[in-house]
Amino acid sequence: YDLDKNFAGFIGTVFDITDRKIAEEGLERYRVLSEKARDIIMFVGSDGSILDANEAAVKAYGYTYKELTGLTIFELRKDDNIKNQMSVADLEGVFFEAIHFRKDGTSFPVEVSSQGTKLGGERVLLSIIRDISDRKRAERALRESEEKFRNLFNIATDAIYLHELIDDEENISRFIEVNDGACKMLGYTKEEIIGLSPKDINSEDFKTTKKEILLKTIEEKDYSYYAVHLSKMGMEIPVEVKSHYFEEGGKRLIFSIARDVSKRKAAERALKESEQKFREIFHNVTDSILVQELMDNGLPGKYIEVNDAACRTWGYTREEFLNRSIDSINSYKKFPNVELMLKEFHNTGSVSFETSTYNRDGNLKHVEINAHKILMNEKPVLLSILHDVTDKKQAEIALKKAKNKAEAASRSKSEFLANMSHEIRTPLNGIVGMIDLTLLTELDYEQHENLTIAKSCANSLLKIINDILDFSKMEAGKLAIDNLPFDLKGLVEEIVKTHAVGAEEKGLEFNYTFSSNIPQVVMADPNRLQQILNNLLNNAIKFTEKGEVTLIVKKGMVADDYVELKFAVADTGIGISNEHIQLLFKSFSQVDSSITRRFGGTGLGLVISKQLVEMMGGSMWVESEEDRGSTFCFTIKVKVGGKLPEVPKQAVKSNPHAKGLGILLADDDSVNQMVLARMLKERGHNVDIVSNGIEVLAKYQQKKYDAILMDIQMPEMDGIEATKQIREKEALTNEHSVIIALTAHALHGDKERFLALGMDRYISKPVKMEELFETLDNINSIGNSAGNIKISDTGKIIYKAYQKSDVKIEERKVIDNIMNLILELEEALTGDCIAKIEEIAHSIKGLANTLEADELKTAAFRIELAARRGNLKETIAYAKKIRYEFEVFNK
Repeated sequence: YDLDKNFAGFIGTVFDITDRKIAEEGLERYRVLSEKARDIIMFVGSDGSILDANEAAVKAYGYTYKELTGLTIFELRKDDNIKNQMSVADLEGVFFEAIHFRKDGTSFPVEVSSQGTKLGGERVLLSIIRDISDRKRAERALRESEEKFRNLFNIATDAIYLHELIDDEENISRFIEVNDGACKMLGYTKEEIIGLSPKDINSEDFKTTKKEILLKTIEEKDYSYYAVHLSKMGMEIPVEVKSHYFEEGGKRLIFSIARDVSKRKAAERALKESEQKFREIFHNVTDSILVQELMDNGLPGKYIEVNDAACRTWGYTREEFLNRSIDSINSYKKFPNVELMLKEFHNTGSVSFETSTYNRDGNLKHVEINAHKILMNEKPVLLSILHDVTDKKQAEIALKKAKNKAEAASRSKSEFLANMSHEIRTPLNGIVGMIDLTLLTELDYEQHENLTIAKSCANSLLKIINDILDFSKMEAGKLAIDNLPFDLKGLVEEIVKTHAVGAEEKGLEFNYTFSSNIPQVVMADPNRLQQILNNLLNNAIKFTEKGEVTLIVKKGMVADDYVELKFAVADTGIGISNEHIQLLFKSFSQVDSSITRRFGGTGLGLVISKQLVEMMGGSMWVESEEDRGSTFCFTIKVKVGGKLPEVPKQAVKSNPHAKGLGILLADDDSVNQMVLARMLKERGHNVDIVSNGIEVLAKYQQKKYDAILMDIQMPEMDGIEATKQIREKEALTNEHSVIIALTAHALHGDKERFLALGMDRYISKPVKMEELFETLDNINSIGNSAGNIKISDTGKIIYKAYQKSDVKIEERKVIDNIMNLILELEEALTGDCIAKIEEIAHSIKGLANTLEADELKTAAFRIELAARRGNLKETIAYAKKIRYEFEVFNK
């Protein structure tokens, strides 16, 4: 810059940068190629260090660029031996496969191509590395596929041939490969088959058509046909052949698969024979068989096959059946529980049910139907087998009528026995009472003896009545067996003492043996055991004129807490012949009719005893010889132990003549009135007599009595109603009158029923005066325990403190609810509303269950069932009884 000349300018040097630009452009192209390349590109120094790497390398190995360029090529192989054995110079110009490792330790196969080059004047290695994981997997899959193919090729049961066409004119081909299946089918080795022509393995008849088949195969590429192969042994083998023509490597090839259809052909022949047999069975079977198509909604559609029995039963020809729907023959809507039936069918594919329908002629048919979903020609169909049970149903109806008739007869018998018991016991009570009264007067020896015999006869008559009633209870299944603790030896000794007198009177020797190892206290029914032993000892003494009677008690097997007791009653009496022993345990039978005339009895004693033994878990048998005597043996199972009930302290008996009781005697029989009144007055009691319940209430209002002796069956008002009204009045005054039932009702459950209805004690007729006097002598203890009697779930009597005030408030509410429901039930009965009745009965049943009132619950359940069945008559009958059960529970 010149100030003087005012001139400015530049002086510069020009350089030629063409080569540099070309190099920069080359580097840029390299950078773009390396960054975009899918393969891994790395520059490796002479010591194996990684000088540079592209983005693909960073992604492949999982390192950052900085981490990767800090490694050596050998570290990617994770093998120090490679570094020691091989230099970088050895890697120039090589192509090899290796296993490289990522940063996370996982490995992958690579293909490496390395070339030496100069970079910045230094010799370096350019490595292009390709991840060949996909290729390796493909190769492995190909090997596995080839192996599988080879295995399948050889294990295939069909014969597989590969043959090459070598002569167009003659259409000659030669086998170039076969599988093991072909060798097995034809009986040749593979070496024997290869080189043969297909015509060499076909039958003569088939060879004439071979040329045509080859042409067809070449023309259509794929062709199937039937042929007959010949095995090496000359056996014909029918086959189905599928052939495929193709060209490969300039060769014309045919790949054929031949399947042996010998078994199928045999099966087809057998199937034809089977179908013929099936059709014969199908049409000759007596049950109706119907086959229907199944529609899309699962319901049966048209009939597609029926047998001859269906045509005969329902009155349609086969042509009329076919192509009809089920609605035209019958309707599923007529079947019971159709929704449930269809649901079961859809879930399981089969259903069984009974229904009734009419055939074409209008005759009612009862049938059992078994329906199954099966496949026919690969389509689901409904196969129904209908078994005609019309005769069976008619027999069941007749049997039900007979059963109802028998039950009615049984009820009539029970009513007859109850009435018979009552009617006989009432006069018998008078007879025994009059005899007892007369025996209290001054009599000479002959008169006293006659009356004693008369009383014995009356007692025998009473025993006969008791036997018949016991037998009736057994037949009805109502005879109960108790399980109580008792002193076994004490019981047996009392029985022995009782019978010793009778044996002594006949001049018989009476022996008794009781084993020392028998437990003292056992659990069983002492009363029934006593009944059995009494019966056997009575018979032994009765049928023995001279000699001895022996009772033996032994201990048998022991299991857990139970022990078997063995009893034997032996005598030297009349004995029994072998042919007559079988009559011993039959109802109302004896060895011969003369025995009844000579010794008396009903023939029921042994029958009852045997059944009682069996009910107690034992068995009874007899060993006897005519004119030599008999031994009756039985066993029972008893539980060892138990606590004996405390013996109540004997109340101090008042002197009956010093202080008499005020007694109201209610009985409609004049003889009983006279007998009982005289007996009571003899004892020093004051007696008022009435004949019905109305008179009882009138006397009760006028006078307070120490005891009321109440007959049950009386005219105008019975003893039950009279007792009920007395208890209702006493509930308001908090007083209590002792009411003792004196009744001829002596059937099972009578005692429990009368006590539950409010009576304090029960004495059956004929009245045993000793029992009555003992009860009256302890009148104070009866009065103190009044109202404490309840009946257990099993019908047993329970004496316990029980007052209505003891009932919890919640239970009282439940009882009140039950009473209200019973009122609703009675109202619903007048309207014949079955659904309402069922609903109310169900509610009563639930409430009764909370109170553990089983009898009330059972009554409600019976009403519910009867209402559900729509049986109004039965519903009303059960409903009338529920108020009685409620009143019994609420006492």
